[in-house]
Amino acid sequence: MKIADIQLHIGVENSACKSKRHPAFEVANLDDVRRFLEKNGIRIKEDLPIPEFRKFSFYDPFDNRIELLERIVNDI
Repeated sequence: MKIADIQLHIGVENSACKSKRHPAFEVANLDDVRRFLEKNGIRIKEDLPIPEFRKFSFYDPFDNRIELLERIVNDI
């Protein structure tokens, strides 16, 4: 669902699995951010692809998942 310039994703949870809730931030250079996080020992999670974006998630020190994505620019 898209509201103004914000996308809202709705999922289903149950008590048997960890929450799917997480913030997502669009960044300008995903590769640089990923290198920085990996260099500093931050745990990375590969995410399923979505159209028009490259993305991955990482975990903060409290085990919260944070998604980062970068829009794919098609120079035509």
